[in-house]
Amino acid sequence: MTFLLLLFSLIAAIIFGAIATADAAEIDLSTLGYKELVELKERINLAMWQCEEWQEVTIPQGVYAVGTDIPAGHWTIRAAADQSGTVMWGDVLDATGYGIDFYDKNNSIYMYERVYSETAFSYDPGDRTQLDLDLKDNQFIIIGYCDMVFTPYSGRPPLGFK
Repeated sequence: MTFLLLLFSLIAAIIFGAIATADAAEIDLSTLGYKELVELKERINLAMWQCEEWQEVTIPQGVYAVGTDIPAGHWTIRAAADQSGTVMWGDVLDATGYGIDFYDKNNSIYMYERVYSETAFSYDPGDRTQLDLDLKDNQFIIIGYCDMVFTPYSGRPPLGFK
């Protein structure tokens, strides 16, 4: 819920900032219906995510379509501070719409991983602390049990060789 309020506030700030700097006749949101406003919000989200200044976003538990809810791309995914949770990744949702259908012959990807913040109570050294996924349009990500932080992939961490 906090994420949604933050996201709404950010979008409102961008829209009102654009209105303040643009000619008021150019942007008239009062003529847009609910569906059009939602589509505009989605376009603004994608534009922000593709902007070089954007660094990371916290995604709450849920089912997300890549290319619609989460932009396609190479991502590093970590559990939010003090938390641990699961990430499922696949091409086909099951009949409930809340899981990946690993029995479907059209599902070319099926991944289920638990990810820990190093500050989580249940963390043990050696537990997975991040995922490196190259997400494509029309795939699905399912986040369970905690928020996950998505950051644009910046390369493999150094292994420590000198």
